[in-house]
Amino acid sequence: MLKHFILICALALTGCAQHTAPATQSTSRQTAAPLFKSMNVELEAPLRGALPVLALIPIDSAGPLPIVLFSTGAFSSPEKYGALLEPWAESGYAVLAPLHVDAERWTGARPKDQRDGLKWRMNDMRTLVAGLSQVEAQIGIDLDESRVAATGHSFGALVAQILGGAKMGPFAGDIGARPDLPIAAVIAVSPPGPIPDYIDAAGWAQMRAPQLLSTGTIDIVPMMAPQWQAHLAGHAAHSGDSWALVLEGVDHYFGNIIGRTEYPGPPQSDQFAQLLPYTKQFLNAFVRDRPAALKAFNTAPQSAEPMVGLSRN
Repeated sequence: MLKHFILICALALTGCAQHTAPATQSTSRQTAAPLFKSMNVELEAPLRGALPVLALIPIDSAGPLPIVLFSTGAFSSPEKYGALLEPWAESGYAVLAPLHVDAERWTGARPKDQRDGLKWRMNDMRTLVAGLSQVEAQIGIDLDESRVAATGHSFGALVAQILGGAKMGPFAGDIGARPDLPIAAVIAVSPPGPIPDYIDAAGWAQMRAPQLLSTGTIDIVPMMAPQWQAHLAGHAAHSGDSWALVLEGVDHYFGNIIGRTEYPGPPQSDQFAQLLPYTKQFLNAFVRDRPAALKAFNTAPQSAEPMVGLSRN
């Protein structure tokens, strides 16, 4: 049990591993005329009192808007994922990213036991889904609850996989039910590998929502993924349609383009530029049901052991 607890702690600490001295690094894309607007929404939440949510909303859209739920990496915050979330909003999606209680800048209530971190995160997602009508009132536009994607990075990628059907093991404890909302697609960026009694192949096999999972050839996180291939476990075990995108020379944060933007890179900009089109195509294919976007995924080679590039299970 102690060994398992250490593994979970390592997972939670992924967001601050290998930190060096902070340096100024701009990761937001500079555009002459932004195609989205950023809004801060707040919902009442059990356990923690208030749930701040970053809402990125496309400009000049009448709605109802398809929804992208996003869960951050451990200790990180939604504003550190602008490079990933802003293009989704510009593509016509309402992107909703809660500030989880493990975020460094959250000053409110936190779980007393670190092992309850996933329980509190799932509570955040249930609160957000249950409060979508309140979100609509605060952002002033209708949302389409029949077209929803679950997305996330690192620990947040595991949250997205749970929303897509993955089942946790006994050491995760009682994390509560998944939100009552159909998930049309899952995008999991660098999710954890197998962790005994926490998440394993049997748990990922419960997933039904189509998944795009991405990782890189230097995406190594001690204990969580001692080899980069460990991140692919949730792809190999998926019982439905899953695609793996492996990018050469990519670490856990794309050179700090996402997740911990306050730290020096150098940014892996070329590789990140490869990721973005795939994510937008995936959302269009499975959330908006656009055949042209689906074609790129249906023609991807089938591979039991994905290497660099896009492959399907």
